[in-house]
Amino acid sequence: MKIFNCSRKYVETHKAELEADNSLFVVSINNFYKNDDGMVKDLCCPPISPKHGIVLFFDDATPADIGRKGITKVLDRKMAYFILESVEDALKNKEVTHILVHCSAGISRSAAVSRILNDFVNSVLSENEADWEYNDKYGFELPPTPNPHILSIMRAALYDEFL
Repeated sequence: MKIFNCSRKYVETHKAELEADNSLFVVSINNFYKNDDGMVKDLCCPPISPKHGIVLFFDDATPADIGRKGITKVLDRKMAYFILESVEDALKNKEVTHILVHCSAGISRSAAVSRILNDFVNSVLSENEADWEYNDKYGFELPPTPNPHILSIMRAALYDEFL
């Protein structure tokens, strides 16, 4: 299965065609916003309808970053399980033929999630080496620099739950 990792800008630019594509499952990773006194002001609205997938809110950070200005929530094991289980459920729908994962820049958070989803979908749920290699080489809008914390949490959830 093809997995494409991209930026929020890409999703906003191609929103109409993505919304019309019923074969697409979207993992939408969005930011929190804080006001000056550190309270969560509101959430960044996802650029695509949640009917096409799942919407998550976590920062591009590690647990050590909590408390720093602008850092509210990091990916945890519960969210990682939710991502994997949601993708597994979506793939039971034979219409779903590809996955799009996005975050703000499409470089760190979504790249980490995409890497683990590629392993999960193309190595665990099915053995599709050709798509795994394609996704690893061409599945990124921008050169990825996966967040190591997110990689670690997603990998642990994959091994704990599915291997």
